Amino acid sequence: MANFTLRAFMLLATLDATNATGVDLKGTQALVSALEKIGREFVPLEKFIEEEKIQEQKEYSRAQNRRQRINARLKEQKTTKKYVLINEADLKALRETEAYGQVV
Repeated sequence: MANFTLRAFMLLATLDATNATGVDLKGTQALVSALEKIGREFVPLEKFIEEEKIQEQKEYSRAQNRRQRINARLKEQKTTKKYVLINEADLKALRETEAYGQVV
């Protein structure tokens, strides 16, 4: 998203510079053309989509690992009759995995 925003600002700067009246563009023409060239270049979105999928998979794996730890603690709690407190991160992971349809 930042890449798109930066490119949009570059194109806006190019438009502002070319539409400016009374401004000498002789010294800045190379800069303006460079900004326009960068702003119009192709953006490969496949890379960003793959990175997003990898990040989602990592988050899901972390949630699954937390869920397994919680289940192990609960199983131990049932056998030893000890009360183990579950922290907020574990509760969040529990809710996330249940939202994915993973019920133990």
